[in-house]
Amino acid sequence: MVSGIPDAGAAMALLTANQQLSIGLACNGVFATAANPITNCVNSDGSEGRVTSKLITLPQGGYGNFPSQGQDDHNPDRVKARNVFNLGVGTDNLLHTEGHLRYTASLEVENLTNVTALYNFLSTFSGTHFLQPRTFVARVGIAF
Repeated sequence: MVSGIPDAGAAMALLTANQQLSIGLACNGVFATAANPITNCVNSDGSEGRVTSKLITLPQGGYGNFPSQGQDDHNPDRVKARNVFNLGVGTDNLLHTEGHLRYTASLEVENLTNVTALYNFLSTFSGTHFLQPRTFVARVGIAF
């Protein structure tokens, strides 16, 4: 479950404009902006609109006269599935030397495709976080 956002109504009421923008919150396909947060998603005929997000799956309802359709057992809010690709290369003997003293080196690219996504530890203390952007990591070392 996503920490603190059980349904569409909570996403509209509890998240700031910037937070709505960050998760790609939309009402009937119209996305929130920093100047125009989504506070209501009722259609002109009084029916319930469709609240969506690019990063989380939200149960509908929870605002106006529309009861929440979220249930912890059967219809919880969830972080959307995603694939993250990492790439790493390295060696344990950079200079191809004999003996106990060796030099090591490695290079890693984390989140190679630079995906914007959320991950959830399901922990009271850590909660839901954004995945880090593309990151390059280089390591060198001496083994003796």
